[in-house]
Amino acid sequence: MQSFRELEVERRKDRQAEKRTNLSDRQTYKQEAEKKKGEPEVNSFVGAFHDAVILYAIALNESLADGVAISNGSEITRRMWNRTFTGITGTVSIDKNGDRNADYSLLDMDPETSKFRVVANYFGNRKQFEPEPDVEIHWAGDRTEPPPDTPTCGFDGSKCPPDEPFPVYLIVIIVLLVLILVVLIVGFFVYSARRTKPEKFQSSYPETVNLKSGGPPETELAEA
Repeated sequence: MQSFRELEVERRKDRQAEKRTNLSDRQTYKQEAEKKKGEPEVNSFVGAFHDAVILYAIALNESLADGVAISNGSEITRRMWNRTFTGITGTVSIDKNGDRNADYSLLDMDPETSKFRVVANYFGNRKQFEPEPDVEIHWAGDRTEPPPDTPTCGFDGSKCPPDEPFPVYLIVIIVLLVLILVVLIVGFFVYSARRTKPEKFQSSYPETVNLKSGGPPETELAEA
């Protein structure tokens, strides 16, 4: 009776025997599978779940072969770490902390066809970034190279101060002078209004002199 490991090795050989360009290149494999079968590609979550089950099965099979109890979860989990194998999603690499070294593909939209295409790949297992040969990235703003990590003037413009910076104390002085000028103008108008009011009152009530025989002249205010 074949062990689980032997069955897994045979299945790997069967998968490798199929005609495909590059097993580690998931994008090429999906395109070839699409042309060959004419079926939609497998959902990435389903593929990741499949590889997770395979990883657990490999660690469990090793544990049982070494006499480790199936209930010893910590030992089985430890055997999942620092391991690399080939799954349905490509090369699966688990680091010493139990995290997967994920692979990423950089997509760029072709402005002529409005379709995305792979322009570079990052392989987490090797920690290596590999651009696709003879593929140009279309940068925004008609750039021919990637934008700088930090803008020329900085994110807040602090790296590009004005040629002649305006001191703060001058701004304070100007504001105070404007306030003083406003107060003087208002005071002038108030003073002028109070000064001209008695003159208007006197001009509105002129004096009339009545002469009476045998007595001093009397003055009266006659309303204009």
